[in-house]
Amino acid sequence: MTITPERAKKFDFSDPYFDASQALITKKGAGYADLAALKGKKLGVQQSTTGEEYAKKNGEGVELVQFEDSGLQLAALASGKVDAVINDNGLLFEHARTHPEFEVTTEFETGEKYGIGVKKDNKELLKVINDVLAKAKKDGTYDEIYKKWFPAAR
Repeated sequence: MTITPERAKKFDFSDPYFDASQALITKKGAGYADLAALKGKKLGVQQSTTGEEYAKKNGEGVELVQFEDSGLQLAALASGKVDAVINDNGLLFEHARTHPEFEVTTEFETGEKYGIGVKKDNKELLKVINDVLAKAKKDGTYDEIYKKWFPAAR
């Protein structure tokens, strides 16, 4: 999950393992290159996520439509109920790769990072997770896994 100060109050996080950002996906050729182009249009956001927070702060004049999960967001885009969707870049690049009728038109460099959340003060588990992550990065396993699950990531 994305490491945020608010979430860090409830969880301890592993070392970051993925640099994430928010991205915008549209139907191919729709012409929405950024949030400003969506003024007066509908943008699908996943509720209680960093994408929703970003859209609220930066999407002046854009109508935000909340969804419980990314699958519902993307279904709404496919059916025309929303004009675009904002969510994590890895998810949206993969969706566009496997559904060529869509395209990621931009990324918003938010500086977000993913970490593995564990129960507060479970230092033993956190150490094991961080050791495994460090080993995987050092021996190349991390790169293999990344290429397998995020082949469209830039």
